[in-house]
Amino acid sequence: MPHNFDPNQNYHSFIDNKTEPLVFVHGVGLDQKMWDSQVNSLSDHSIITYDLLGHGKTPYNKDCLLYTSPSPRDRG
Repeated sequence: MPHNFDPNQNYHSFIDNKTEPLVFVHGVGLDQKMWDSQVNSLSDHSIITYDLLGHGKTPYNKDCLLYTSPSPRDRG
């Protein structure tokens, strides 16, 4: 399974078997390795797994995060 970092430094893997991809997202305190047995069992499918921010090999740098709350007029 190819593993890589995207331009935002998110660690992920992608298996491209020319099918609609199945996306596996791990829970808090875990990483993409929790899905290894499912990935192996579904080897004929395209699969995306990744490490959430601050989990596994995806770094967490709070200085690079940006969150802005919508203004009251944007809330509709």
